[in-house]
Amino acid sequence: MAEHNEILLKKIQEQGDLVRKLKAEKESSEKVINEYSIQDLGEFDKYISQYSYINGYTPSKLDFEVYNNLKNVDLMRYPYVKRWWCHMRSFSNSEITQLPFMKPPDAVKLILNTNQNRDQKVCSQYKVDVRILIS
Repeated sequence: MAEHNEILLKKIQEQGDLVRKLKAEKESSEKVINEYSIQDLGEFDKYISQYSYINGYTPSKLDFEVYNNLKNVDLMRYPYVKRWWCHMRSFSNSEITQLPFMKPPDAVKLILNTNQNRDQKVCSQYKVDVRILIS
């Protein structure tokens, strides 16, 4: 009986560890999603003129993070961004929730403004060593 209880406790602990790991992965991906906005609309317009989505030809939650950050921006001077934005608007909430999160390709990383980039700009502006903030 005691041996059976130990086996059950071990299985419960393994399951708990797995649940915590999955929950942590989900939270970290949600944090990553919330850090993207467009830094240079002109460059993004050139990029998106060749692709349907930020990751090429597959929509992802990254598209909608950027889409949400462009809601109050005048896109009249950026026809390809406007086309992409109007297309993103056509997705339903249920479709959006089913999309995967994909990290941006290298070509887009240069025109995305991430929280990390903003933090580095602020630190350099006020002459603060970023390594102090990390530790």
